[in-house]
Amino acid sequence: MNGQQPKQHALRRYTPVVLIVEDHFLTRCTAAVYLREAGYSVIEAATAGEAISVLGSGTHVDLVFSDVYMPGGLDGHGLARWVAQHHPAVPVLLTSAAPQDSALLAAGSARFLTKPYLLTEVDRLIAGLLTVAML
Repeated sequence: MNGQQPKQHALRRYTPVVLIVEDHFLTRCTAAVYLREAGYSVIEAATAGEAISVLGSGTHVDLVFSDVYMPGGLDGHGLARWVAQHHPAVPVLLTSAAPQDSALLAAGSARFLTKPYLLTEVDRLIAGLLTVAML
């Protein structure tokens, strides 16, 4: 060798993109900050309509993490159905403080997490859903 150190190439690592859909600003921002620090790229939306605009624009999204109850004409269940129809490879994780919402998902493909939740649990579930989606 000529005495020079070999060039160090940065490892290129894929960063999963999570679309957070939550109308409560502080809840959405807290989750977004946590997930960014956990290594995800995060897109934020306040309504299901905004989320559909993001998804319909061609923006790549690996997972949708959405509240069930939001203002506008479409709730989280409707958003999950829309995602399943238009982006079937994109997993959906829904959350709500109402326990009856988990029963509504029994026939659907979305996963459910009861509020209040720990952000570490959100991260664990997202990582698991993304692993299954990549298989």
